[in-house]
Amino acid sequence: MKKIIMICLVGLFISGCGTKLQYFSLKDALNDPKAKEVLGEDVKLSFGENRQIKDKIAVKTSKRTTIGGKGSVEDACRWVLYSAIKQLQVAARKAGSIEVVNIVGNWKNKPYNSEVKFQCAVGNMLAGVALKGDIVQ
Repeated sequence: MKKIIMICLVGLFISGCGTKLQYFSLKDALNDPKAKEVLGEDVKLSFGENRQIKDKIAVKTSKRTTIGGKGSVEDACRWVLYSAIKQLQVAARKAGSIEVVNIVGNWKNKPYNSEVKFQCAVGNMLAGVALKGDIVQ
């Protein structure tokens, strides 16, 4: 039994290795009807680091999901993107704000600045999206 558990743990470890970054259309993801079901419209979102603001709260999020059962890798990446965005929206609401700007990818704390694409880390079993942005005060 111990050998089986050890083999499973090694398999899970190896499946996390070899993670590759993939890039998908942000516009297509946000226009998907599934996005409308998950994301609120009360907090404005601005992607790409392009706005200087004086009063802000920096916020980060990192979310992961299993790839299996989501349809495709892109579907899994969209789902985890929505989860990460939702977390930014929740943080904005808690801060009494209605806007998150300068949203960029932040996988392994390496900024990915794009207004048209989002990055998703894809392994054998998991997909992940990390974002950071500024909550406008």
